[in-house]
Amino acid sequence: AGRRLVAGGLLTAGALEMCRLTALYDAAYFALAPSSTPGRFRYGSEDGPEEPVVEPREPDDTPGGPRPVPVADLERETLRRRDLLHRIWPDALPDEVPLTREHRPAPPPLPARRQAVLARVDGIRTASEIARELGRPAFHTLVDVRRLVAAGVVAPRPPVSRTEPVPGPPGDGPPVEFVDPHVTLLKRLRDALEAL
Repeated sequence: AGRRLVAGGLLTAGALEMCRLTALYDAAYFALAPSSTPGRFRYGSEDGPEEPVVEPREPDDTPGGPRPVPVADLERETLRRRDLLHRIWPDALPDEVPLTREHRPAPPPLPARRQAVLARVDGIRTASEIARELGRPAFHTLVDVRRLVAAGVVAPRPPVSRTEPVPGPPGDGPPVEFVDPHVTLLKRLRDALEAL
């Protein structure tokens, strides 16, 4: 589809490349963010059934054709993005949980871009859901959310305490999902061992 837009003169090859790189770097940020260890990518699959090895293609010289991106560039961009978010607001909790508005007597003036994000903060939506609804890259929305948190306009929704029993007979309601708290630790350990 991108090549057709470039061939039809509706999009420049540079703009298409920027769109591709933005999507690639966003995906790399979310895939590589839990660990700062070096990435190792292998062709084929270790975890699944045996699949044929796919050799990388040579870059396509046609306008709008995809260009390969070295793994080192992906890692550098992932670390740069992580550092940027940390400088804005060091706590990553707002990236993952539903967001609520903080009512202040005199809220700071906000640019239209952040006002659009703030308008969708309702105590239910997460940053990624807001990004999807706005049709924006997820990382750019994370930047806006962290800036809103740093300004004191938005906060992560506090966890719901379950001190009281939930009314109703046992078995009613949605099934409870078990979340292993050690999954992230195990993934980091695996990444560190692979790096050795």
